[in-house]
Amino acid sequence: MTSRLKKIPGIQRVRAWTMDLLRSLYSGGSIRIYAVDNHSLIPTQARIPCVVRRVTDAHEQGHLTLMRRLYPRSPEHITGLLTWGGSCYLASSEGTAVGFGWLNKEEHTLDGLGWHEELSPGTELIHSCGVDPAFRGQGVYPALLTAMVQERLENGVREVLAEVDARNTKSIRGLDKVGFRPVRTIVWRRVLGRPHAHERSMQNPGARSRAVPATVSAERLDSD
Repeated sequence: MTSRLKKIPGIQRVRAWTMDLLRSLYSGGSIRIYAVDNHSLIPTQARIPCVVRRVTDAHEQGHLTLMRRLYPRSPEHITGLLTWGGSCYLASSEGTAVGFGWLNKEEHTLDGLGWHEELSPGTELIHSCGVDPAFRGQGVYPALLTAMVQERLENGVREVLAEVDARNTKSIRGLDKVGFRPVRTIVWRRVLGRPHAHERSMQNPGARSRAVPATVSAERLDSD
């Protein structure tokens, strides 16, 4: 009887509406922060020809085309990335844009999740990375990370951080390959539309830090 009810269109719509309502009232998750430095970095190459370069013009067509393909429902996120500043790196294979990543030098903010922090001098953060689905499984993501980290370490940066959704196992595997190690977790909850977040150290899971409301957007992509 229950299985038959689930197949009725009206029941399905009510169920979907109920789930959307519950998610709007309460949702949560966690973001892991990984770190790598000159001693722990494991340089990794892609299994296809891959060149990574820093994009001097964030509005470069190859970069924008790939971003629009990976963020089809979030044009405002692309606008946000181009507006906030930071550095963008583009991975190309035989002239085709196959991946990208962004790097912040001064702050780390998670939009709508109630989190904002200033980065320590000598520390920078990688975020919002993406790889074209047609090129995943070829080691593009680890190669992109390697190039980004090496370039920043050569320019005097002491440590490079990376943020990743705790559920994004593909991206976590890519970070592991390059030598990133987990250092802390940001746990967030949204109750009745109000965001709350706190930090938990991987060495001291009970430790928390005060959260500050965020104002900008961050979106996670599967990478490989």
